[in-house]
Amino acid sequence: MSRKSLVEDTIDEFGEVVGSWDGTFHSAGVAVAGAVVVVASVTSDDKLENTINGEGRLNVLPGLWCDLLSAHLRVATHMTSGGVSGAFGEQVVLVQILHRLSLSCTRWILPVFYLLNHTLLVLAFQLPEAEQQECARLLNKSVTICLTDRQLLRESRKWGAYRMMAMLFRVYFKLDQLNLCGNVLRAVGAADLPGAERYPKAHLVEFKYLLGRYYFVNGEYSRSEAELLVAFEHCPVDAFHNKQLILHYLIPLRVLLRGLRPSGELLKRYGLDHSFYVSALAALKSGDLSQYQELITSSEGTLLRLGTFLLWEKLILFGWRNLVRKIFLLAGSNSRMQLTTLPTAVGLSVDEIACYIANLIERGLVRGYISQEKSTLVLSQKDPFPITSLLK
Repeated sequence: MSRKSLVEDTIDEFGEVVGSWDGTFHSAGVAVAGAVVVVASVTSDDKLENTINGEGRLNVLPGLWCDLLSAHLRVATHMTSGGVSGAFGEQVVLVQILHRLSLSCTRWILPVFYLLNHTLLVLAFQLPEAEQQECARLLNKSVTICLTDRQLLRESRKWGAYRMMAMLFRVYFKLDQLNLCGNVLRAVGAADLPGAERYPKAHLVEFKYLLGRYYFVNGEYSRSEAELLVAFEHCPVDAFHNKQLILHYLIPLRVLLRGLRPSGELLKRYGLDHSFYVSALAALKSGDLSQYQELITSSEGTLLRLGTFLLWEKLILFGWRNLVRKIFLLAGSNSRMQLTTLPTAVGLSVDEIACYIANLIERGLVRGYISQEKSTLVLSQKDPFPITSLLK
């Protein structure tokens, strides 16, 4: 079959699906999205589009659907010639048409929604910030169209909310505009969405992962851990890379919030058993502050890219807790510890050490008080190191 015949047949099927849809055919969106992909994949020059338009083939499609498919043909033509900027401009027009169309459509339109919005996102990420801003504006509109649907739940576009919010969050992360995620979350609170467990797992995992990262950056660590745990637990067992991405944030969070380190089996399963994590967690457990600081410094680039560097710096407090405990045990559990005995071990002044010890006491990692007059740490007689699970 020639490329022209394939496009013509696909357009005919496309028109038939859209024109005959009666509100009960839920796979219609898949059929329409598939037709769009077929047309784009076999279109490589203006001649083919002009030939089809000239014969009125596209004009058999109802209303705005003709404009939508015609715009997609133009996007495909630009992409074939390597014109990403031109393709993005046509994709903007395409998504705007989709917005107008979708207001009169129910849930069946969602596969088309996903396809065309994702294409917009992919193109925007290859272009300067101005285009990414435009992408964010259009994705925000797409999210609104999903969240504000008032049709019966079984036919509602609300079922596309998580997938579309994930796309929007990715642009906000790229633009470093995470403050705008809060606006989206407030809109979600007012949207009366179905329970998260009723959404496709792929949608749930992607959104929960990004939501967990949003809370992570904002320093809301307990909320971040909760969202990332949902993402990790619902992520397919064989989704190795995705689970690894989630663990990059969950590992330091579990140390910070619960004093727990991952098992060697877990690290091995996801290819992290010969990484920074094994060495860093071992250094924290042993109280080897010099080694820990060296590891943080040598991995700074990777940790900054992930956005976890500052949290790993905070975790040094756990190394301090274990160092103090080690000295306490070596001294025969003497409840009084001279701060002047520590500088040679960590290369800090007595005042700097006193500051760290004060943080340990404030965090509840050590029970006691500092006698400034005698530069002495006075430990509680009962359970001076209360978090017994710390880095076991």
